[in-house]
Amino acid sequence: MIKVVLSPDAILDYDESFAWYAKRSQKAALEFEDEVAAAIDRIAGNHEDCLRFDDVYLYTRLKRYPFFVVFRAENEVAHIVAIAHTSRSTSYWKARDQT
Repeated sequence: MIKVVLSPDAILDYDESFAWYAKRSQKAALEFEDEVAAAIDRIAGNHEDCLRFDDVYLYTRLKRYPFFVVFRAENEVAHIVAIAHTSRSTSYWKARDQT
């Protein structure tokens, strides 16, 4: 099992998305929260099975929401750099992650 660390930017991504869903439906917001937690558990449990964006970044998709949880793995730590809507360009989170 790999340790998982969320960057401040990834936490902000999560908070903004949770708030967006909460304005529309508390149930949807709580389900979004569960989906993100499940994605983090997948990363922690078997990050090697996640898909690759490129040579540095891997990701897993939320099952019921259009989001990726994007991370890089270094020294048995998964650094989550974004909880990104699938419609957004990868450039926004790549630019903010200084590896």
